[in-house]
Amino acid sequence: MHPQGESIWGNINLCIEIALNIYYLLGERGEGIAIPKDHASQYFSPETVLAGKEKGEYLYYPQEETMDMVLEEMGKKEETEMEEEYGEEVDYGFEP
Repeated sequence: MHPQGESIWGNINLCIEIALNIYYLLGERGEGIAIPKDHASQYFSPETVLAGKEKGEYLYYPQEETMDMVLEEMGKKEETEMEEEYGEEVDYGFEP
């Protein structure tokens, strides 16, 4: 279930599921990524999990602080899955 009500950024004005159980939130006082604590270790490295700000059932990754860690790992995971599926390195035409 996606985050509702309060977040570390106040009331949630916008919530978009950008991947399974990974949410982009826009709140009254900021924005970033939210991930349920019980799913974070399945998707991300221990360093990224520890970098999250814990509140309630979620880990939060603010835009100006740690959100890039989450996005970078998501990109690397996608790239690895594409390489495994197609059997070769995928050229996206730009450097991530």
